[in-house]
Amino acid sequence: MKTNRFFSIFTTALVACFMASCDVIEEPVIDNQGGGGVVNGDEVTRKVLIEKFTGHLCNNCPNADITGGQISSQFGEDVIFISYHVLSNFARPTADAPNDWRTPEGTSIFEFYRFVGIPIGMVNRSNYTTNGTSHHIQHGGWASVVQQEVDTDPLFRIDINGAWSDPELDVDISVEALENYGDRVRLSVFVTQDNIVAAQLLPSYDLDTAYVHNYMFRFALTNHLGDPIGEASWTRGLRESFTENHTISNDHDPNNLHIVAFVRDESTHKILQVERKKVTDL
Repeated sequence: MKTNRFFSIFTTALVACFMASCDVIEEPVIDNQGGGGVVNGDEVTRKVLIEKFTGHLCNNCPNADITGGQISSQFGEDVIFISYHVLSNFARPTADAPNDWRTPEGTSIFEFYRFVGIPIGMVNRSNYTTNGTSHHIQHGGWASVVQQEVDTDPLFRIDINGAWSDPELDVDISVEALENYGDRVRLSVFVTQDNIVAAQLLPSYDLDTAYVHNYMFRFALTNHLGDPIGEASWTRGLRESFTENHTISNDHDPNNLHIVAFVRDESTHKILQVERKKVTDL
């Protein structure tokens, strides 16, 4: 694996699964008319990131996947997911479930945001506090937070470009301020994988050996908490770029890989914008 990165500036989530999370999933009333604006003739919409912490030996975790599927149906491409497999109790390899989907980055994010059990998640890392858990959201509460987030106007635009020539991945990310923003931000660029067919413990405690795992975090092109990008404040129209080269390993299927790029406020941790693009579409 090799990584080379640079920035240029130019003007223009240890205990058993939470039983409380196995709730009855009801369809919320949704108005999916999100916030948006027009930049250079292109409409920019406010998109939302749901980060889900899970494990293939967690029998309650498929309920969170069901909720995620409902949210995807209701909000479409305005909601983007990342699924981190964490905790040795629930993500360790076994004889019947031999894969280990844990990553150092996923574990570090889980620990940094002071999570304990799964399934659990964050929606745009909203309501983060340095010593509280208000940003810990059970899957039954995701939709209402998503609604609040998509109803706000976008502050940043993210464009994902680059090139893919097996096994080399070249990524070029552009971040543009749509309004003046008076705080520092960090950029995270992660790669997720869809359509991973592997074992998963079900709520019935049966082991489904052909469960389809989607949005699985595979690796990061930045620090797990993001890299600083830009100056202490942004003026409208200021644009920054991030470029990266990465050699894809043989255990990643490029046909199912997606780049997920998002910017967050350095102090509040609030995610301000997120985008997703398939590697083979670069």
